[in-house]
Amino acid sequence: PLLAGEKARCQDLPLYLKTDTHWTPAAMELTAEKLAEAVRRAVTLPPPMAGRFTSAEKAVTNSGDVAMMLKLPAGRRETAYPPETVRVKQIMDGKGQCRPDPAGEVLLLGDSFANIYSLDLMGWGESAGLAEQLSFRIGRPVDAIVRNSDGAWATREVLRQQLARGWDRL
Repeated sequence: PLLAGEKARCQDLPLYLKTDTHWTPAAMELTAEKLAEAVRRAVTLPPPMAGRFTSAEKAVTNSGDVAMMLKLPAGRRETAYPPETVRVKQIMDGKGQCRPDPAGEVLLLGDSFANIYSLDLMGWGESAGLAEQLSFRIGRPVDAIVRNSDGAWATREVLRQQLARGWDRL
């Protein structure tokens, strides 16, 4: 409903990448803002760490995962799915890139949508994903368990296995 409402409100705003099966930075940032509001309503966190997190825009260009999944030959890939450029907001933590923090008071469970702008190997930048955006918005470190495959079940299974081994991230 959140993204459908945003699309109805602003029809020219792309919410999904043209050459990839994931959302745009704008859709992800809107979701991060709404998640931050939900977290603030649900739990009482210590005050935000003033000045700890900063953001800087960065242009990222990638051909996306559609052409890769179709296994198109190199020459055909670029013509059928030309590279796309987006602007991400990379989050910095002090002097370095923001990363999920096991000491964070919030634990985010996610899939490749949470990771698309976090994991450099996905080709859309790093330190600009859902966990980092959530940290920026609540002003606190966020922990994350993120798996790029198998959806929500696999991420919850990772958490279950960690809990069974005595690592209580909750």
